[in-house]
This record gives sequence, C-alpha cells and structure tokens, in this order.
Amino acid sequence: MNRPRVSLQLAAMLKKVGYGELCQVYYDEHSQGIQGDENAIGVNWNKHESCCSLPTLDDVVGWLRETKGWHVGMEPIYHNRSCWQAYVVAVPLLELHDCVIADTYDEALSEGISMILKNKTNAQ
Repeated sequence: MNRPRVSLQLAAMLKKVGYGELCQVYYDEHSQGIQGDENAIGVNWNKHESCCSLPTLDDVVGWLRETKGWHVGMEPIYHNRSCWQAYVVAVPLLELHDCVIADTYDEALSEGISMILKNKTNAQ
C-alpha cells in the first residue's frame, strides 16, 4: 500500500529545516520529476543540491515529534460535514499552538505539518 507523501512545497520546507532521513522517493530538479522506488533502500536525497526527499506524512510526523518536539494530533469532527482537525502541540510542555480543519485526514495532516514548518522557517 502506498502511504501518502508530502507535497513538493512541504518537501522544500523540510529540506530547509534540516530533514535528513532516508527516503526512497525524491523530486529531481534536473528531470523535473519524481524518482525512486517504494521498495528501494532509502537515501538522504536532501544532501544533493538538485534533489528533494519526498517522505511519507507519517515519517515526517514522527521526525517532527522525535527531533523537534512538535506533535501533530488528529481527530475526526463534525463541522457542518464530516472532516478532520489537526492540532499542533509543543512536547513536553503540551501547549496547544494551532489547529486546522480539512476535508480529509491527509489534507489535515499536511496542513498541521505545514504550520510547524512555517513556524520553524520563520524562526530561523
């Protein structure tokens, strides 16, 4: 099963804040396309100037929690329709920083990651 990956915009933000985990899939600026193999051994594609790692949303959430102290929580809600809420919490202080509502789980998770990365990018 293919797990959802970050968008190119999130991938560029991750590279900027130092994401260096092994990844099977990447964006290559030279070919302007997505390359890689879901079953291959991972590589830190962010080491290459013309490449950008495309990790899964789940991998990024774990990396943000373990290395940066940020947690993206998810919960289903009903807001005139069924949707998902993502909320950002600073660990270990458990301070709620922001939340977003989106139509799908993956959209909400992506937005939660984006909120953290925008905060980190602006702080640098």
